[in-house]
Amino acid sequence: MRNGRVATLALTALMAAAVAALVAGPIRALPPPDGMRMPWPVLAALIAAAVLLEVHIQFRREVHSINLVELPLVLGLHLVGPVGLVAAQLGGSVLALVVGSRQTGRKLAFNLSLALLEACLASVVFAAVLGGRPPGGAIGLAATFAAVLATDLVSAALVLAAIRLNDGVVARRDVLQTLVTGVVAAVTTSSLALVAVVVLRHDRQVAWLLPVVAGILFLAYRAYTSLREQHERLRRLHRFARLVGRSEGSGSATATVLAQARDLLRAELAELTVFTADRPRVRTVLGPGDHQESVPVADPAAAAGLLERALAEDGPLLYADAVEDPVLRRALAGRGVGDAIVAPLRGATGAFGTLLVANRLGDVGAFGAHDVTLLQTLAGHAGVALERSRLIDDLRREAAEREHQALHDGLTGLANRTLFLDRVRQAIGGLGPDTRLAVLLVDLDRFKEVNDTLGHSTGDLVLREVGARLERTLPESHTIARLGGDEFAVLVPAVPDREAALGVARAVRAQLERPLATEELELRVSGSVGVAICPDHGADPGLLLQRADVAMYAAKDAHSGIEVYAAERDQYSPRRLALVAALRAAVEARALTVVYQPKAKLPGGQVAGLEALVRWQDPTHGAVSPDEFIPIAESTGLIAPLCRFVLEVAVAQARDWHDRGLAAGVAVNLSVRNLLEPGLANRVRRLLAASGLPPAHLTLEITEGAVMTDPATAIAVLHQLSEAGVRLSIDDFGTGYSSLAYLKRLPVDEVKLDKSFVLGMTSDPDDAAIVRSTVELARNLGLRMVAEGVEDQETWDALAALGCELAQGYHLARPMPPEEATAWLAANRAGRFTMPAAERG
Repeated sequence: MRNGRVATLALTALMAAAVAALVAGPIRALPPPDGMRMPWPVLAALIAAAVLLEVHIQFRREVHSINLVELPLVLGLHLVGPVGLVAAQLGGSVLALVVGSRQTGRKLAFNLSLALLEACLASVVFAAVLGGRPPGGAIGLAATFAAVLATDLVSAALVLAAIRLNDGVVARRDVLQTLVTGVVAAVTTSSLALVAVVVLRHDRQVAWLLPVVAGILFLAYRAYTSLREQHERLRRLHRFARLVGRSEGSGSATATVLAQARDLLRAELAELTVFTADRPRVRTVLGPGDHQESVPVADPAAAAGLLERALAEDGPLLYADAVEDPVLRRALAGRGVGDAIVAPLRGATGAFGTLLVANRLGDVGAFGAHDVTLLQTLAGHAGVALERSRLIDDLRREAAEREHQALHDGLTGLANRTLFLDRVRQAIGGLGPDTRLAVLLVDLDRFKEVNDTLGHSTGDLVLREVGARLERTLPESHTIARLGGDEFAVLVPAVPDREAALGVARAVRAQLERPLATEELELRVSGSVGVAICPDHGADPGLLLQRADVAMYAAKDAHSGIEVYAAERDQYSPRRLALVAALRAAVEARALTVVYQPKAKLPGGQVAGLEALVRWQDPTHGAVSPDEFIPIAESTGLIAPLCRFVLEVAVAQARDWHDRGLAAGVAVNLSVRNLLEPGLANRVRRLLAASGLPPAHLTLEITEGAVMTDPATAIAVLHQLSEAGVRLSIDDFGTGYSSLAYLKRLPVDEVKLDKSFVLGMTSDPDDAAIVRSTVELARNLGLRMVAEGVEDQETWDALAALGCELAQGYHLARPMPPEEATAWLAANRAGRFTMPAAERG
């Protein structure tokens, strides 16, 4: 805006310089007219009258005027002369612009410079076309029309340039219409002026007819202009209705109403105040420079008073200084309102706001009655459009809220199961050939205790805090959901490998384990996390979530905190369900195989017994790993008949070895279900008695976890077995809850250190320290020590150096079928089989 003013001033200065140059040069040199002369003051009065009786035309937000100045201009060319014409133009323009229109400043300077330039240019063109000849006949007509048209074209170009500098781009349609209208008016007025010149020179008695004809012409032109402006108003009103209708659904109805109302009524600013339940809610103002802002109404009393006036007077004209209500007067003056029109906005339920336009632009004075009518029409359209827009916004907001409620958890605000599965589906669709995603299922441990002890309100507090912690910990790219109860899920959209997914799971657990303060006490909440990876564990959202759930329960059962999905632990997988039926049939048909792996003394390698291990070769599924079918047996109740089968086969095999003179003990694993099975000790006694195998040749291996499940019952059963003469061994020692507190109470004969410590003892100092401490513990308690997982000579020698008594592993022998185990045992007894330590001998 400021740049436009500077440019307009520069244009004014250029016009003034051109006038000075023309007056100082060509104008002073041109001769005065011959014949009748008109005094230049009379011409100045005619010029002033022509300017004051002008017709105003609107260009965008600027008002420009068209008048009959061509009439005195032609009279001046023929009857006054160049110098007198310039003097009359100056005097008449000052009289009209300063006294009549009260112009000042930049606009006055521009219009005065333009008027003088028109007089100078007309004189120069008129004289140039005449070329020293008298202004009569065809040459006079040509000179007159050339001067007038050249003047009008230059004037129009300068006016349009000023509009362009101040208001931006001028539409081509407006330019063409202005030029055509100006040319037609110039030709018409010039023709009348030439008639006046002829009459004045030849018959002054009929000169009185000239004002009559000029008046009729002026009234006709004004009527034409009025019709044109009415047509333009209708066109813009139609455009207003169309634009406002289009903006209803886009949320920009308010901005469109304000912009169109301000431009149509040639106002500096427009404001729209919306009321709710007769109370002002917000005021939106579009001011100079197209600056729009929406603010809460700071003066509700003034806003209510404005609505009352609008309803009472149906579109009142307001002049801030003349408003009676002091509150409203101060409010209008504080917003820079001089003159204004206000109209009520009406909807189906009555008035709900006001539309105000203020500070009329241009030189046409204040707002008039026709402006009130126009604003009422605009307000009628705007009221309907804004109410529909508000209804559409409410419907959209309600739909968005319902959609949010349908896809989010009401307590935590996190995504729910539906949204989570959809996000997983989208992420799967965007996976590349070498990318993965992970689904984590998080279940809080012992959350029921929190609810039962501290109440559901505290439980809800815990759930909200867990959700907030997960949101703070994980990136925005991860989707976090509450599936229900105390279950949460996390979508990790891109992971390079399994270890990266576990890293996220560890970060989640670390956040859960931080203390949580409530009003009653400080809680420590932990959780179990199951991990499923796509595409490794499936490519369906529901399947991934199910398998993460399986992994989570595996983490709870193992007390490990985090587990990745493993098919062998999934009791709901199709393969697992098929294996359940096949295993049941195999147990009933005794279609399983028992193999034997020897245990030997350190360092010499003499056999000390063999462990019975069950194997399963299914006709349909092939060789099934014990790590897969033993958990199935435990979870389905098949473990009891399975262990009875192994126990019977192993005892019979041990009796066979005994009969062959290869007396070697046999060890059989028992699960927790076997240990807690009623009558176990009596069943073992009957089996031993029936086979004739000495009880000391049978070792029953149990895990720490089996003892800790029900310590009192387990210890009682173990004492019964010990009293029956059976040897007892603690298997996988060191991996359970730690039964050291019960170890001295258990009637066991040996401990078997888990292979996870033995495998790394020669490379990991921590594992070596655990092995050394366990050997010393067993020795101090008077227990025999067996090391599992001996895979190489280095480990064999290290265990011997520590004083470990027995070793078992692939370095000694792999599990063997009964015939092969019998041959191996015979070779060992006869000395034909040399043990690794003996070879070093």
